[in-house]
Amino acid sequence: MLKICRILVGGKEYRNNGYGKAIINELIRIAFEEFKLHRLDLAIYDFNQHAIKCYKDCGFEIEGLFIDNKKVGDTYWSTYSMSIINKHSLIIFNKSSSRISQKSMIFN
Repeated sequence: MLKICRILVGGKEYRNNGYGKAIINELIRIAFEEFKLHRLDLAIYDFNQHAIKCYKDCGFEIEGLFIDNKKVGDTYWSTYSMSIINKHSLIIFNKSSSRISQKSMIFN
């Protein structure tokens, strides 16, 4: 499992141009194709609607909400837990060796 910690697209003039989505999709590709991972996780502040939409557009799903789990100054912030599963990762029973092996397909 790999956890995405922070992705930031610099100046505001560069935002909403698809750069974040391109970065996320490339991270997903590397994680699933090259590292053969089964799952990616991340946490995102509940007020960051642009990032939540970007992650959802890339295939991430919200799994839960951690309410008031981060203290910032005198206030508390909440975070969503989001993840994406490599649905192209298949578990195949290898009858010749009587063991389970994993074969990963290319993630699109």
